[in-house]
Amino acid sequence: MLSRLIPASKDQKFFDMFEAMAALIKDSAGLLLELFRAEIPNYPEYARRIKLMEHQGDQITHDILDELNRTFITPFDREDIHNLACALDDVLDLIDAVAARLVLFNISKPISSTAELSKVLHEQGEVLIQTLTHLKDNHSVLQRCVQIHTLENEADTIFHQAIARLFVLEKNPITLIKDGARRLQRTQLHRRPAGGGRLINSFHDLYGP
Repeated sequence: MLSRLIPASKDQKFFDMFEAMAALIKDSAGLLLELFRAEIPNYPEYARRIKLMEHQGDQITHDILDELNRTFITPFDREDIHNLACALDDVLDLIDAVAARLVLFNISKPISSTAELSKVLHEQGEVLIQTLTHLKDNHSVLQRCVQIHTLENEADTIFHQAIARLFVLEKNPITLIKDGARRLQRTQLHRRPAGGGRLINSFHDLYGP
């Protein structure tokens, strides 16, 4: 487990790469926040910029796993390094998917709750950077995990209220049918947990396939 950290070695590569992934998550979440706050957003341009960050994240994830395969003594459990790298990559992939679907579905006016969700996600990104920055010395890591969890609960509340309003205010039956189909599909999916992971799934319930 991450709580069983051993003294950090001189090799800081893993920690540096995790911090870089956290920064990409925060920055891509910031772009989502800009997108949903803009009066006339340029969806394709935002999607393009987020896609570039997602590609950077893929490369960092590849580098982490490659380094893991070539390192005999790791700063903490190998399985935890692998799982954390994949979970962070999942978050970036899902942010990218949200932006891509706004273009694909030609969303003309996102519901107001998306800006609220984006704000929470961006806040999680900031806490995630703080968490991974101190991962090597285990300083206040668990407290920051509690912060991330608290933000997840806040996002759950925003999401449930958004869905409730959608079914009250939406007059287009196609939109509601799509929402029901997405939910049926999501019962068959499994997402690895990570800071922001469940929150990103809230976006997918709103805009994903």
